[in-house]
Amino acid sequence: MSDNIRHIHTAPTAKAHQRAQQQQEREESARFEARAQAIAAILKERGATVITCTREEWTPTRRLGRRAGEIINRRVRTKAVETGIAVWDVERETNPLHRRLDERRAMRIMDRYFKDNPVSFGATPERPDPDNDGPTSR
Repeated sequence: MSDNIRHIHTAPTAKAHQRAQQQQEREESARFEARAQAIAAILKERGATVITCTREEWTPTRRLGRRAGEIINRRVRTKAVETGIAVWDVERETNPLHRRLDERRAMRIMDRYFKDNPVSFGATPERPDPDNDGPTSR
C-alpha cells in the first residue's frame, strides 16, 4: 500500500491562501503607488507638501515621499513635522526655470486674489482721507 503524500504548500487550501495573500499584496502595492503618484503630482507642481499622518505611520510615509521623488526623478528630503511628514524637492530652488515658474505662479495667485478682493488706499466712506481735511474756508 502506498500513501499519497504531498507537501503542505501544494495542498489546495494552502494554494488558495497563498493566492489571496498575493492578491492582497498587489492591491496594497497599487494603493501605495497611487498615493505616491498623487504626491509626485503635488511635488511637481508646488515643490513641497506635508503628508498628514500619525507617529506610527512616519516610516511608511517617508517611504511614500521618497517614492514620489523617484517618480518625478528628483531628489527629495523628508522631515517629521508636527502634523506629519514634510516632503520637498531639494533641487527645485537651484533651478532658475523652476524659480521663475514659482514666481509667476505666485504672481498669478496674488493677481487673482486682488481682483476678487480689491484693496483701496485712499478715502473710503468709513475712513476719511488723511491728506484731505475737508473743505477749506477762506
